[in-house]
Formats: sequence, structure tokens, C-alpha cells
Amino acid sequence: MKTGQFLLAILLSVALSTAAAFYIGGAKKEKASQPAVKETRLEQIKRTGVLRCGYVNWPPFTQKDPNTGKLSGMSYEIVEEIGRQLKLKVEWVSEVSTGSMLSDINLNRFDMICSPFAITPGRAREANFTMPFSYMPVYMYVSQRRFAL
Repeated sequence: MKTGQFLLAILLSVALSTAAAFYIGGAKKEKASQPAVKETRLEQIKRTGVLRCGYVNWPPFTQKDPNTGKLSGMSYEIVEEIGRQLKLKVEWVSEVSTGSMLSDINLNRFDMICSPFAITPGRAREANFTMPFSYMPVYMYVSQRRFAL
């Protein structure tokens, strides 16, 4: 009888190990068939060590010398210093217009818009913003001739 119990135990262990192998192999196949998790923009910047900037040519914040193609200005210097402190290489990829900059960033043409621009409700719905580094007042002017007192 001990021999029968021994054979039954061996048979059961073989069956269980075979079932476990099929289960584990199936689980690996399921994981392999699942789509890979997409890397975030921040993870990509950290992995590559490169920050790709789009910019608006708007002196004195960011300006491009037409003869040399060299960039300068307040936002240029600020972003370059941020890159230096974070040990990131800053690539000034392309000049953009304020009308296309958010669609360009969503198309992965660059990682960040490295020039200042006004926060509008439409832009706030599409992008995150940093704290402002400068303020620019906006004044309204009206002809006095239209408003006789």
C-alpha cells in the first residue's frame, strides 16, 4: 500500500508541475502580448539627457540672429542655465508660431516650449505651465475724441 501511495504522490506532483508550467508559460505569453507601457516625456528626457526646445522668436525673450543663426535673450539664458544645473543638453529644435506650438508639442516635435507666451483658457486646457519669470502689463488705449465729456 505504501507503494501505491508513493506512486500516487509522484503522479500528483508531475501533474501539478506540468499544470504550473503551462500556467506560468501562459501568463508570460499574456504579458508579452499586452502593449508596452508608453514612456512619458519626462522619462524620455531623463533617459536621454536631452531637452528639445521649441521657441518663439520674440525679442528680448528669445531672438535669433539672422546672420549667424545664434539664439540669445532672457528665456534662452534661463533655459540654458536650467539645463546646465539639471545636467541636460538643451537642443533648440525649431522656431514655432503661437498658433501651432501646442499642436507641434503634441506631435512630439519637441519636449517643451522654451519661450514665454500668454496663458489663455484654450492653452491652459492643452498644456501645463511653469511659474512666470516676468510680467508684462497690457494697457488699453482709447481715442478721447470718441468720449466727449
